[in-house]
Amino acid sequence: MTINVNELSAVVVQHIEDPKTWDALARRTAFMNHLMGEGKEKIDGGLHIQFPLKVLANASSGFISGTTALTDVNPSQQLVFGTLNWKYYNFNVNFGLNDFTIANGRNEIINFMTKKTEGALNDSIREMSTAFHGSSASAPLNPEGLLDVVAASGTSYASLLDTDYLTGTYLPIIDGTTTAVNYTNVNLMLNKLKARLQKDLSPTAIFGLMNESVYSKFQSSVQNQQRFTETAELKAGSEGFKINGTTFILDADTPGSKDGSTADNYLYIFPTDIIKLEYRFGFGSPSPFDGETKMPRQPIMSTQHYMAFNLVCDNRRLVAVFKTLIA
Repeated sequence: MTINVNELSAVVVQHIEDPKTWDALARRTAFMNHLMGEGKEKIDGGLHIQFPLKVLANASSGFISGTTALTDVNPSQQLVFGTLNWKYYNFNVNFGLNDFTIANGRNEIINFMTKKTEGALNDSIREMSTAFHGSSASAPLNPEGLLDVVAASGTSYASLLDTDYLTGTYLPIIDGTTTAVNYTNVNLMLNKLKARLQKDLSPTAIFGLMNESVYSKFQSSVQNQQRFTETAELKAGSEGFKINGTTFILDADTPGSKDGSTADNYLYIFPTDIIKLEYRFGFGSPSPFDGETKMPRQPIMSTQHYMAFNLVCDNRRLVAVFKTLIA
């Protein structure tokens, strides 16, 4: 029994939209696993992605007399709003006459097309994972990645400048001079971040991301102090090790030359709950333009998938980053 084009299209689209498919493919890195799981947030749309940021102190507070106190009840602005543009992504799964010819029988056709769809999804996850570590400054169509989150002072993020606010209220902890990957340097940065977390009253899980060269060098420097983290604990197909309650994870997309001499390797440390993937379409939520398209005058059927999203950091000051490590 043969399968018609409409049936095949339904199978392919259903496979793309199956949340389990995305969850399985998110096992590429622990960071992607976070963004595909707890860090994924569907929003209703709007002209921009808008989110509140606490960068100003409450001015309607203070110590008072217990007998003749006059309290300040004037409105006190504490929040400002960051805005990011929507970023759009598309991938196609294309089937030609040859695909239908070489697949023998109904079940084989379905299996063949499902595998091809899975491959397209996997390629997209890799492409997006790389983009989430990048910058929209050099690629305007890309999301505002981690490089934008840790941009230097005076660089706008989410339409806000850190120079408009008090030091330490908006800018991440940035180290642009340290070159040695060792316990002393990383632990000092980690403790600076933990001190900020205490002030924010935000006890939460922290992890560090680094490429394979920095990972190996740091792992060797703390060989006697580390505790390996179980793969199941990371909930992703990678392993890490723990130092001072923080899990350090290999992430191949973390920038750096990895040549042992160039001081341009990054190491990120941040609490997991401050970085989210906010989306309107995609990731299991179909867009109005998803579906089957037949190419005119060509024996090709194309299943289209469109996505609208961006990477959002709602507390930049709780990100710590080394930018000039040699590994």
